[in-house]
Amino acid sequence: MIAAIDFGSVLNKALVFNEGEFKNFKFSLSYTEQKFTRRSLWEAVKMVENLSGHSLLGALNKPLDKIYVATSLPLTNQFEPGELATKVVSTKEVAAGQTAAVLDVGFKYISFSKACNPASFESSEALKWLPFKSTLTELENYLENRRIYSHVLPIFPRDLYFEQAIAREKVIQFFNKYALEAPLEITLSGGIFCASPYPSQSLLLLMDSLSGNFKKIDVYMDKTGFSVPLGLLRMFETEVFEKAAPLFVPEFLGSFLRFDREVTLSISLGLSKPLLVKVERGRIFNFPLSPGETAKVSVSARGLKDESFDLTGGSLGAVFDGRERDLENGQLVLPNDAKTRQNELKEWERSLGATGRLGHFG
Repeated sequence: MIAAIDFGSVLNKALVFNEGEFKNFKFSLSYTEQKFTRRSLWEAVKMVENLSGHSLLGALNKPLDKIYVATSLPLTNQFEPGELATKVVSTKEVAAGQTAAVLDVGFKYISFSKACNPASFESSEALKWLPFKSTLTELENYLENRRIYSHVLPIFPRDLYFEQAIAREKVIQFFNKYALEAPLEITLSGGIFCASPYPSQSLLLLMDSLSGNFKKIDVYMDKTGFSVPLGLLRMFETEVFEKAAPLFVPEFLGSFLRFDREVTLSISLGLSKPLLVKVERGRIFNFPLSPGETAKVSVSARGLKDESFDLTGGSLGAVFDGRERDLENGQLVLPNDAKTRQNELKEWERSLGATGRLGHFG
């Protein structure tokens, strides 16, 4: 019997393989990080047993052969030598073992990599992502409360905007540190992405944060939450991973194309004539390409050579991003004027259909 365990900041997952069958558990640990870090790996596994109601160490009177744990918490290995073959690895190593980059942004800020030093995070930078007026004091008070009560979920629209603004800055740090290469596929995982009210909010968060000069990005969402346990199996138990992977397939949200200027799209859907669409600079256009439907898209713009892309529709169709980006690093350029910037943030959110919470802020 083999167990792959992901200790998150709020929701924890365990994937257990026993005699050809898989059992997966999701459960919440209402512990602050300060309390949980004092626990050993042994205590943590026993906690999993108690909360899931299943014995991981003695199911069917057969002990676990191996336990693989992905955690950013400093758990220590207190098993006796030879008792169990255990591996404690960071989620950075897990992400590196995935076919696509996995972004797992819990409240502990990019627990998927430890690439971002929280001390280097400037709270003031997150203010620019808020579509309403706020102050640095309000944001920092919220931040400190969430550090103390890390297991509490945001329930008000304003709180969610704070969370996503902070997440944007941390994802930017990640992309600044790790140079990803095309063709680029990204699987979104973790609560800030998968538990958002609208998947389009998660896609927009990624689109806003992505640097580099990528033109086409395919985006998936790990709604099952088992990317990290699967990553552990991929690294250490290849045969088990191949059996488990088809059971936890991420959802394809769609592709998005990035151009920092006005472009004309020629979208061929197999009809007699292609559909011509102009995407103005600074705008986002969401084309309703149904899941599984294919299209050939030709992009033309002044000063650029015409390019063609083969797209497949996802649950969010296909998205074309014509917003201005920095020529050097590919990061999104936001208006300097606060009112103009807030209006633009609202418009971009409306463009992707994630408008359910904007009524709270005009």
